[in-house]
Amino acid sequence: MGSLPKQASSAMTTQLKERYKTDVVIEKAQSDFGDSVDELLESMIQSASLPQVFTFLIIKVKEAIISAMKSLWSFFF
Repeated sequence: MGSLPKQASSAMTTQLKERYKTDVVIEKAQSDFGDSVDELLESMIQSASLPQVFTFLIIKVKEAIISAMKSLWSFFF
């Protein structure tokens, strides 16, 4: 799992046999998923030409979105 790109670890985890789906593997996949969501949101924020005030607020909301997405990982995968 450590060698996979972040974008592939969640999908790979779903393909593993149950005995290989340890807590460590699942936590790594969830973390990688959160990192991927973070990178996507960050690129969206950077590409939008927003005033600094809005950018600051969006960055604060981004953390909540990432946290929610990580907690919903098992729903998606």
